[in-house]
Amino acid sequence: MTEPVFMACVSEISAIYYALLQKGYDYYQPERERGHIRAIEGFIGPEAAVPPFFAGVRQTTCQVYPFWPRAALLEEAALHLLAGEEIRKGSAFYRRVMSASNLSDVERGPALWRWIADLPGALEEVLADEGFRRYLQWEQTWVREETLRCKEELSRLKEILLTCKERYRSPIERVRLVIQPIKCVYASDHYRLGEEFLFCSGGLRGHSVVHEYLHHLIHPCLDQVKKRVIESETAYPGIDESYYLDGGPEGRNNAFEEYAVRRLTERVLSGDYPAALSDFLEETAAQP
Repeated sequence: MTEPVFMACVSEISAIYYALLQKGYDYYQPERERGHIRAIEGFIGPEAAVPPFFAGVRQTTCQVYPFWPRAALLEEAALHLLAGEEIRKGSAFYRRVMSASNLSDVERGPALWRWIADLPGALEEVLADEGFRRYLQWEQTWVREETLRCKEELSRLKEILLTCKERYRSPIERVRLVIQPIKCVYASDHYRLGEEFLFCSGGLRGHSVVHEYLHHLIHPCLDQVKKRVIESETAYPGIDESYYLDGGPEGRNNAFEEYAVRRLTERVLSGDYPAALSDFLEETAAQP
């Protein structure tokens, strides 16, 4: 794994949150120092060239965080555009969104696809804005400082993920941490891009990085316990109802995956690595 874990800016994702900032996004405040908040607020200005498109990110389907799921969908769409891929109907991005278990039919309905089609032009407009360019210079400096401040945590993450790669033959070659100074510290989203795993959040939380990374290792192995999970009537402790979806087989599998990943995350973080994921899943399915 060359340069396995590192922090980085992605200009397009930075542009998304800069634009949201101009449209009233204020979730940069919780758990931030006053100096950080003042710095962010210094980039809010009526002269910023932000198209109306970004006002469409705020939705009413999630009361706790009204920018879910569209902010995360914009991040993912921007990454596909960077890779030279389409984001319209029929694309890999479209198929991923339409099969996502954590999105409702309303959230991924026709209105989403009519709206998100305008993302390429809206991003270009923000990227060309002089105010955004000044902000991006500040963010790049901030990320370098965060990298130094989090040196020990990054080193530990590198050790954990390298061990997971070697023991469980992970296809992921590097982990890119996009720690966004405007994004809410409680919001984290992750994407698998070929051999790269990208984790985007408002703050570095090693536990969350390991948890989401392990999902990508556990998920392909679930078929071996699928029958037992579907037939089981036991509720998985600590897993809320939202993971069960409609209560059918897909919901039970979804809930079991989350439960298994949580257990594996705690073991890995304590240095207790199961010898094989297959054995771990068998044991977990047998003893919830």
